[in-house]
Amino acid sequence: MCYRLSRRAGDYVSCEMCKKTVYRQKRFLLRKTEYFCSRDCNLRHLNGNRHRETHPNWTTGKASYRTTLLQSQKVRVCNRCCTTEMLFLVVHHMDLDRNNNSLSNLVWLCQNCHFLVHTYKNERDGLQITLKPCDLAV
Repeated sequence: MCYRLSRRAGDYVSCEMCKKTVYRQKRFLLRKTEYFCSRDCNLRHLNGNRHRETHPNWTTGKASYRTTLLQSQKVRVCNRCCTTEMLFLVVHHMDLDRNNNSLSNLVWLCQNCHFLVHTYKNERDGLQITLKPCDLAV
């Protein structure tokens, strides 16, 4: 055992999350700047520090309108047929401009109603008139 410990060429480093001291081989010390004692600590670090603007793949946030609507206080129900099943609800832009992600421009529609609104002009015009909050308790 002592012989094996004396042959170690690496170094002891501190975990970024829990500050626990762990041994890392020399080949791992050359590649990374952050070290973790376990996969759990690594994932907690990534989930806590890599979201929205801090994620390396984040560009503009133009496609985050569903998250914006989910975080708002709007009732999650189709504004045309009053379906409440979240599997079928999609976000619809009232002015058909995907760059306009203000809450006043976003409404929930089920996939069927969303198809009808985008396919038939009279349905789109009717949606503007008949847009109604369904009488459901939040």
